[in-house]
Amino acid sequence: MIDLIEKVAIVTGAATGIGRQAALSFARAGARVVLADVASVAGVMGVVSGPGLSAYSASKAGVVGLTRSVALDYARHGIRVNAVCPGGIGQTAITEHPDNQQDMQQLMQATPVGHLGKPRDIADAAVWLCSAQAAFVTGQALAIDGGYTAW
Repeated sequence: MIDLIEKVAIVTGAATGIGRQAALSFARAGARVVLADVASVAGVMGVVSGPGLSAYSASKAGVVGLTRSVALDYARHGIRVNAVCPGGIGQTAITEHPDNQQDMQQLMQATPVGHLGKPRDIADAAVWLCSAQAAFVTGQALAIDGGYTAW
């Protein structure tokens, strides 16, 4: 087996079979393992949804639930599991599409900071969760949403 002592392994899709098995293999090889899943604010707030979004909302809530459960399963192995839950993020194909501009304006108005986030905001949060500064953080669904879920 490869020696991964002093290495960090970041595994996405942690709540599923392949991700779980990869994480355990990395841990057995000595790596410090951090698992990351991507949910959304729909996963942390049961009230955030909309017409036609029942499957989406249920799937994101499921990711949050699995993240918490897997965090409990793996904590004793030194494996941390967290989810990042983006709110309204601009500069994407969806938010920039002309048909979505009215919805994006409404989302900006409903977001306490008054603007959409940037993809980099999500990336920075994910990097922090994988860092030594977040060594005591596991089983969390971190909303990166400009205060949207604070309502």
